[in-house]
Amino acid sequence: MRLKRSNSNFMTILLVAIFIQLSAPSKLQLTDDGYFRNMLVVMEMSANGSIPELHYSQLLQALRTVFQSVSDMIGELTEPVGRRLSFSDVSVLVPNQLGRQLAKISSEMVQLHQATWERRDHADFHVSPDFYPADDGPVWEKPACGKPAKKIMLAAESLFNHTIARDLTLHFSQYRWGLHSEAPLAGPTYKILTPEGEARHRVSSCSPDIRTNLLIASGPGSGLPCDFSDTRQRNRCRVVVAEPFSSSAASFLFAPYSPGVFRFCDSDRHSSGPKRGHNKEADNLLNRYCGGRSAAEVIREHRDFQQISSAVSTKSKINFRLVVEPDKQRVVIAMDMSGSMGHESRFYNMIATVIHYLRFQLETGSECALIFFDIKANILHKLVKVDSAVIRERLVKSVMSLRPSGDTCIGAAALLAMAVLGEDPKSPTRNSVGQIVLFSDGEEICSGALDSAINALSKTSLKVDTIRFGDQADMRMSRLSEVTGGQQFFGPVTTSGLAALDLTLSLLATSSDTAWANETVALASQMVSLDFHRPLKFRIDASVRHDLVFWLFFPGESFLPGKLRLALRSPSGKEFNCSAGNSAVCTIESAARTATVKVPDESIETGHWTLANLAALPNNQTAAKFGQVLVTGRIGPRLRSGSVELPIKLYGSVEPDRVLRVKEDTEINVCARLIQGATKILNSQIYAVVKANNAEVARFSLFDVEHFRGSYCGQVPAYAITKARDYTIQLTCTSPVSRLITVGRLRVVAENPEFNRQRIPPNPITDLSIEQNYAEGLIRLHWRPVKDPSGLLKPGAYVPAYTVRYSTLSSAELRTNFLACPELIYTEETSVNIFSQYEALGKPLMFVAVAAVSASNVAGEIRFNRILSDPVAEPSLDELKKWGWSARTKRTKAQLRSAATSAVTVGVLAAGTALLVANFD
Repeated sequence: MRLKRSNSNFMTILLVAIFIQLSAPSKLQLTDDGYFRNMLVVMEMSANGSIPELHYSQLLQALRTVFQSVSDMIGELTEPVGRRLSFSDVSVLVPNQLGRQLAKISSEMVQLHQATWERRDHADFHVSPDFYPADDGPVWEKPACGKPAKKIMLAAESLFNHTIARDLTLHFSQYRWGLHSEAPLAGPTYKILTPEGEARHRVSSCSPDIRTNLLIASGPGSGLPCDFSDTRQRNRCRVVVAEPFSSSAASFLFAPYSPGVFRFCDSDRHSSGPKRGHNKEADNLLNRYCGGRSAAEVIREHRDFQQISSAVSTKSKINFRLVVEPDKQRVVIAMDMSGSMGHESRFYNMIATVIHYLRFQLETGSECALIFFDIKANILHKLVKVDSAVIRERLVKSVMSLRPSGDTCIGAAALLAMAVLGEDPKSPTRNSVGQIVLFSDGEEICSGALDSAINALSKTSLKVDTIRFGDQADMRMSRLSEVTGGQQFFGPVTTSGLAALDLTLSLLATSSDTAWANETVALASQMVSLDFHRPLKFRIDASVRHDLVFWLFFPGESFLPGKLRLALRSPSGKEFNCSAGNSAVCTIESAARTATVKVPDESIETGHWTLANLAALPNNQTAAKFGQVLVTGRIGPRLRSGSVELPIKLYGSVEPDRVLRVKEDTEINVCARLIQGATKILNSQIYAVVKANNAEVARFSLFDVEHFRGSYCGQVPAYAITKARDYTIQLTCTSPVSRLITVGRLRVVAENPEFNRQRIPPNPITDLSIEQNYAEGLIRLHWRPVKDPSGLLKPGAYVPAYTVRYSTLSSAELRTNFLACPELIYTEETSVNIFSQYEALGKPLMFVAVAAVSASNVAGEIRFNRILSDPVAEPSLDELKKWGWSARTKRTKAQLRSAATSAVTVGVLAAGTALLVANFD
């Protein structure tokens, strides 16, 4: 059977790369003369408050010293690549409380600056005393070659590690230029094919000719040369560079902790020395993700090394600034009250969302103002400090007094919000800080007002988060977010409670730069009818410390309070009964069509809670479910046995978040991380839902990214997003905790009239594993089933077949010309034993990969492959000589132990008896 090839479109890849760069939250800039500016480090306070102020002062001093060393190392690494780069200025953002405490220690030595553009969501480095050193490093959600990471996590105690400067230099090169480790993945040696077709062993080093040690990494015999006759010992073997200190051979990505190594492979284009040549056959992450290209090749393609000016950076002192967060959040909510908001429950959806925000999400001590607009913009409530329940209810009452009418003037609202926050639209500055949240469902009719607002706000430090209702809302709202570093959200237009859910999740996401100790998160949601009878169950975890709220909303139904007699039961059996109407715990508001049950903080418990409607009878329950239950809570750390247990939070992203047209091979990745502090939580169960204006268009699970456990990704089905419009994407985590977030808006600019669903390739297989037992005739390949994208099968069906192919030449041949490679087996299963096929071929060294085949006979792409070879063929003396190695001496194991610290280069056991100590010529 002839399979159809899936074509990768260059323009699609190019657009993806462009939009990834545009959507980066970092403000890091590179000047023409090679200096990085606007680098931001966020430093947290310890959650238990046990660290004295003097220690933070020491941390800041260590940070200054370390970053100076990192800057110098970056210069040494990049100069041979083609352009010397280094750091110019670094801002360290600290909480307001810590800033005040540091000022008391020494107001003369500690100069504090008020934050302007510096926000948590712009961080390049995130430092905390509560992080673990094991979690240090760049944060990726969907690793790729040359793709920048999100940020770098760093435990405060790591700043005092003697290798920290080299550690951070490595992390920065991965974070900025999308590089990956050259550490061996599959073991200390690998096999190659000679021109004569014979398999030969090589050390899995970054460069094929550098001198190395093969030493036992840990356990019994740690530090001794490896014994290849002992399988258990061989699995603990590691490669160590044995070049002289002054040689600088090897690659920084391979040996970052060796002081003599300060080059990337192939960094010097004019160097003829083989010891800097890249080993593209070694099995490591850089080769897997970058197709065998060296670090220097990848870096030279980055924009940092394009259009280089004649000016170059020199070794210079970094300018450090200590920046303090504002002592309070300042937010203006601007609400569209034009006539169109009266349609399809839009008005109820919006005010219900804003009321929930004012009551339960807005942090106590914040300043808040309310604006409403139609053809004109008006102040509904002036900026006020929200420091009591009375103030909150006053704001809520103002919102409930609104009624929709008139036309839409979005620009006037944005300009008025600027003025409320202290910026003159005619002469904007960067002196004021604050956030504007803008709701609208309409198209701007005020000539020039919105463009003027975009221009003025781009010159301030204010952040604008925009929430568009439906497809008719003005697209230029997105520019307001883009020029101010805000977020863009899309809310569907529907009479059901789903619209309110989407809006609430969007409003929750606008607090992304809030410290986690103060953040409100969505825990779970369910759709219900007004007369629901069956108790609803929700799981609450230990991270929820305050403001646990069960919120019900029924915008599309005739809301009668008498139909609701809510009863909430805690895991221990304590009941909160709302039959008597409004109370300190229960609030029912007919005008907003909402009901809430707020659990007192002292009564919050971990476990399953149940919510029931005692007024409903089983035989009265309606089939239609237009209402929505949303559970939210404020997360925070808790102390346990003197240690701090940090809260758990779900993060997510969609990349790219904008495409020109969707083609059959367009890849849009939705990724997530469930994080406790900086620690990724493994074995999480997460799925994504994609919604158009008023309907769900796709639902799919996210799976572990290979070699990056704890990072979960999935692809949006191309056939579900072919129409030109905005889509919203939500993530739900069901285990080990319950969480719900929106990852924002996905925009498709234009429809593709030539789109053919049957040409869509299945998703690539990224979890291929091999179970081998040659004595029992077993070489079993395993992989996860792949959904069929062709539309020819029933919804949700898996592809009907998989093709397993191989190459005896190279892994590159499989990646670039998979369908031309010989087929090993064609199967319907996702687990297959290929031992007989392998044996029939003479057990050669081969590379194996699997592709899914759709019902329309289109094969998916290849991302990873596996190597098969005869496991009994160990390195022989003859092989060592053919590699260019020469025998020196033979020693017993006892003799070798006594000489373990001598200048031994590589030890291997030849023929299972004599230990050969050899070195490269």
